[in-house]
Amino acid sequence: MSSIVEFVRLVEGDSGLQARIKVCSTPAEVIALAAEHQCVLTAQELRKFSRDLSASYWPWSARGYDWRRQFFAGS
Repeated sequence: MSSIVEFVRLVEGDSGLQARIKVCSTPAEVIALAAEHQCVLTAQELRKFSRDLSASYWPWSARGYDWRRQFFAGS
């Protein structure tokens, strides 16, 4: 199982973690939260799967393609 899958499962079951993710303003912040839970993610991996991560607690949820692209710019 990849770390992205492990991390998503953790997030799905933890409303506190969901609240922390929702306010992240950079991929590095999401990656740091994953690291706190022993999940290793890269910005490229997070970006690759971000289209599939559409729950309301992901920072890019319901903000459109351009916003998500800007979120990952420079990562």
